[in-house]
Amino acid sequence: MTAMPETTVNLESQRPSPWSLLLPWVFVERVTFAFKWVRASWLCSEGRYEEALRVLRSIPARLRPSMLWELSEIQLLSYLEWDHETIDAANAFLLKWQYPTPSSDDKKYLLTYARWCGRIAFAHYADDGPMPSAFEFDASVIALDRVSQHHKRNYPLTIHPAWSEDSPFYPLGRLRRLGQPLRPP
Repeated sequence: MTAMPETTVNLESQRPSPWSLLLPWVFVERVTFAFKWVRASWLCSEGRYEEALRVLRSIPARLRPSMLWELSEIQLLSYLEWDHETIDAANAFLLKWQYPTPSSDDKKYLLTYARWCGRIAFAHYADDGPMPSAFEFDASVIALDRVSQHHKRNYPLTIHPAWSEDSPFYPLGRLRRLGQPLRPP
């Protein structure tokens, strides 16, 4: 009788990679984030701003696209006419993103939109006080033709002198205070 050769099995080589355990969770989080972002956008287009804000805030901080997420929150607060919260959010946004001086037209456009929302909220919140310097801007310095169509569609800066009423980038939302000239449409 011949002895069977002893075979050793290397169990380390058969162990699954640690990434195979992590990858499904990362994928699920990203898909959940995408669905929540789409749902918040849809709710905003339906005029359900408070629910859209709640969905937007339920996205975990580590998954949020920082600049656009913060600007979307400012926009929703402005649509809800929560002026004090809009002022606070716009100030925090400007402190975080305005330095160093923006070099791209997209970033200038987004910062001007945040200033505009803050300015409108301040005009409604403290209409007799002087306007803070953080909310002063000149929209005419932005070249609209060099700004992303996505930004013009989602954050319509209709106060810009080159913005026309028949623009294809007309805002999705409407406000109750339509008579107020400074409120974003």
